[in-house]
Amino acid sequence: MDLLDPFALNTYSNAIKYFTPAEQNTQMTPLAGNLLWNRLLWSGIGFLVLVGTYFRFSLQNFIAGRERKGKGEAAEATLKPALVKLPVFASQFSSKLDWSNLWSLGKLEFRNIIRDNYFLSIMLGAVVFLFIDDWIGNLQYSVPDRPLTMNMLLFKTYNYGLFVFILLMFYAGETVHRDRSTRFANIADALPVPNWVQLGSKFIAITGVCLMLATIPMIVGVIVQVFHGYFNFKFGFYFKDLYLITFWDYWQMALLAFFVHVLVNHKFLGHFVGIAFWVLLFVMRSFLDMNYNLFFYSFKPGYLISDMNNFGHFAEPLFWFNLYWTAFGFVLLLLASLWWARGSDAGFKNRWRYFRQRWNARTALVMVALVLVWLGAGGFAYYNVSTVNKYRTVKEGEKWQAEYEKRYKKYERLPQPKVTGIVVNADIFPEKREIEMRAVLKIKNKWDVPIDTLHLLSSDGQKYSVKMNGATLPVSRFDLVPRPKFSLFYAKPDTAGYRMFALPRPMLPGDSATLEIHTVLSNPGFVNDGYRREILYNGTFTSGGLPSFGYDPNNELESDEKRKKYDLPEKPDDLPPHRDPYGEKTLLFNDDADLISFECTLSTTPDQIAVAPGYLQKEWTENGRRYFHYLQDSKIDYFFNIVSARYEVLRDKWQAPDGKEVNIEIFHHYEHNYNLDRMVASVKDGLDYFYKNFGPYQFRQVRILEFPRYAVFAQSFPNTIPYSEDFGWFADFSDPNDYDYAYYVTAHELSHQWWGHQVSPNMTRGANLVSESLAEYSALMIAQHKYGSDNLQRFLKYDLDRYLRGRATESKKENVFINCNRSYQWYQKGSLILYALQDYIGEKELNGAIHAFRDSFALKENPPYAGSYDLYDFIKTAVPDSLQYFLEDSWLKLALYENRIFTATSKDLGNGQYEVTMKVKVLKKYADEKGNEANADNTNDYIDIGVFAEDEKAPDGRTLSKPLYLKKHKLTNGEHTITVTVSGKPVKAGIDPYNKLIDRIPEDNRVNVD
Repeated sequence: MDLLDPFALNTYSNAIKYFTPAEQNTQMTPLAGNLLWNRLLWSGIGFLVLVGTYFRFSLQNFIAGRERKGKGEAAEATLKPALVKLPVFASQFSSKLDWSNLWSLGKLEFRNIIRDNYFLSIMLGAVVFLFIDDWIGNLQYSVPDRPLTMNMLLFKTYNYGLFVFILLMFYAGETVHRDRSTRFANIADALPVPNWVQLGSKFIAITGVCLMLATIPMIVGVIVQVFHGYFNFKFGFYFKDLYLITFWDYWQMALLAFFVHVLVNHKFLGHFVGIAFWVLLFVMRSFLDMNYNLFFYSFKPGYLISDMNNFGHFAEPLFWFNLYWTAFGFVLLLLASLWWARGSDAGFKNRWRYFRQRWNARTALVMVALVLVWLGAGGFAYYNVSTVNKYRTVKEGEKWQAEYEKRYKKYERLPQPKVTGIVVNADIFPEKREIEMRAVLKIKNKWDVPIDTLHLLSSDGQKYSVKMNGATLPVSRFDLVPRPKFSLFYAKPDTAGYRMFALPRPMLPGDSATLEIHTVLSNPGFVNDGYRREILYNGTFTSGGLPSFGYDPNNELESDEKRKKYDLPEKPDDLPPHRDPYGEKTLLFNDDADLISFECTLSTTPDQIAVAPGYLQKEWTENGRRYFHYLQDSKIDYFFNIVSARYEVLRDKWQAPDGKEVNIEIFHHYEHNYNLDRMVASVKDGLDYFYKNFGPYQFRQVRILEFPRYAVFAQSFPNTIPYSEDFGWFADFSDPNDYDYAYYVTAHELSHQWWGHQVSPNMTRGANLVSESLAEYSALMIAQHKYGSDNLQRFLKYDLDRYLRGRATESKKENVFINCNRSYQWYQKGSLILYALQDYIGEKELNGAIHAFRDSFALKENPPYAGSYDLYDFIKTAVPDSLQYFLEDSWLKLALYENRIFTATSKDLGNGQYEVTMKVKVLKKYADEKGNEANADNTNDYIDIGVFAEDEKAPDGRTLSKPLYLKKHKLTNGEHTITVTVSGKPVKAGIDPYNKLIDRIPEDNRVNVD
């Protein structure tokens, strides 16, 4: 694929993808490998095209449309009498004829466009790229999705979108200037054809092109679906997306192109100005942090089609923004018609005279109508974006973040009460996208000092009331948020999210109280970016709504460059150090509570099911509302969610060795039943493995709930796992060698019931690996038991790639694993380290250490809580002295390998025996936090050496490698010659062939045996 990139953008990116910041600052891009071959290939192609163009190009032909075949002066015509009597025609000049001419000329112009060889060539390229994108589909872990209609509509904005831009920009210009290019203008301009017919016919032709371009994604999409054997065509999705949204995008582009070309009145300059305009918009939005859609021609809020929520809340803003920009586009078209040049004198002075002559009462009336529509639609969009939802620019947001820190940072570790229990009543109104929530919280002062003021943090402008022990608590201090610059008609400033409530009397150490909070979560109107994914018509999923206690450092500016701009000090990049007293007694994911009791009653519309953590006690219908009462009979983290959607439910059971039954429930969209068996199998296999190796499951149910695809993740709440629609529900696992990520992700989220809920990490450096790295390892192990190490290797290589790319984009420093503070460390590096560790010391031994760690910290109601150093200490006891170096390398240092096998040769010894000789190189390096590397001294590492026979096929079709020899050799840095004897014909050989070590070039770890 690197060779197919004509601009070498992806090729260049791949060439430097693992360069650390230090290497990026000191090394040149290596002009070798695929990058070198790419440049040679496309430079050669470019040179051949240039040479061919040089010999074939004719300026006269280019300007006039075609060369004149005859030369010299034409012979003088000879007058002869007519052979028949010619009829006499009566001239007609009527509006009916004008409309007829408009349509006829429009069809003629359209045919001229679609018959053009260049147009057909570009169109062919567009269709080919669109077909390829649709055919490959949406990939997760290199696994394609099934060709659902909503997925087929994703790719029209990829490569196809670039072709559309080229076609509309260039052929709008070609159409406007066609008469002059063919030298027909002097005749056409003399004909008694109104300007609106001339220009209108050309615009009709481009409108036809827009319709054709909008239709092609449906044709290609249906063809791809048929070829894949998928016949659930959703033509409603195709029609709404392509004709009610996409067509208008294309039309607006064409309207602007017409205006530019008429105004400039020069084809090539018009092309340049039109393209420069769009480039300018792109630069302003991408690099200057300017994104106010009302100021950027044709831009509008983004949208995403979902099987669960259809077009959902995106439909309204798209309608108003499309009306706004289309009306403005027709204003431009009307101006173009007034500025339209006729005759040989097309200078500014003459065109300005035409403009004044053409401006009349009818033109003014049309202009006023268009401007009224434009301003009306824009006014309504402005009201929603800037008045109702108070849009802030990027800089305004940054400034307020800085102000937040300056005002409230001093309260960061101020003692606040801890929640010990909560009872929630929430009424969900999907049709209004609103939740009314009433919560009763039991709170307790667990500190050694009195608390006289509650510090509550919510969203700016969020309204809520607070009662303590039945009495209303007034706000004793609040700040006002500066009015956003674009909220011109919003006179009343918002209340800042950080508010203080003075208590009638201080809460002494050990005191308890009851706190009642009433709030309404709503999504009025629409916003500038289109997305607000939590409360939906179908598929509500929220984990927020209630104010939290105290200062949250996550709201601070992260970039040191921006912090310097606002006179803030550099932001510490780490949590409190190991054994920090505050960090050890504070939970990482929620510092407002330890373990709590939980009860929740939800109501929703009759056609939806509302779900929260806990066991369903009662379901009933009352006053046209559907109610669900949930109760958790054991304490859980202060971490709950609310979900409501139209669901079908798959139910199953799992039984523990001690006879305990666990209910398995999967709440899913009725069409998404493709991979439910994989999810159920993962839950059962996970419960088997985790129960046996790590300890009992604390709940009596596991629930998985699908939510719309506006975010792609899964999240584990107590016994309840919301799981994105776009994350495996309709993945196509027909290739048995594909990595079953639906199975893996389900196992990962299930394991969080142990790692995150049974053992909750504290707030010290690296503590998140207790939750995420152990979950990665747990899921890897059950995937390996089900699918084998060969299938797992694809995922390990993916993790290796993600880790190396992550450290290459590090903005500050890379911490050692025990202090990890980035997702690429606790996810990708964590999975690699723990998987390799179980390979070195044994799965049973590592699981035993993890089990002991779990027993020491599971379901603790009081601190100290678990940190990364606690897990390290337990694992260290299970690692033999000979492998302590690996534990230290992986946890306490930044160790990297560049192992390589040069050659492998075999010698037939007879009787099926072969002698295999391999030449390998071992290189271990240590890196510092900036990425500077140095070769390791005195190395003597255990590294796998493998020899493999021809691959085999499993009964289910999976490809399995057949190792003839796989043992660890103790090797130092440098080159080695290794000879082994195997039974069976060797085909491949390698060093660290399964990529268990962190190797920057894993591709050179295997070679064919000669």
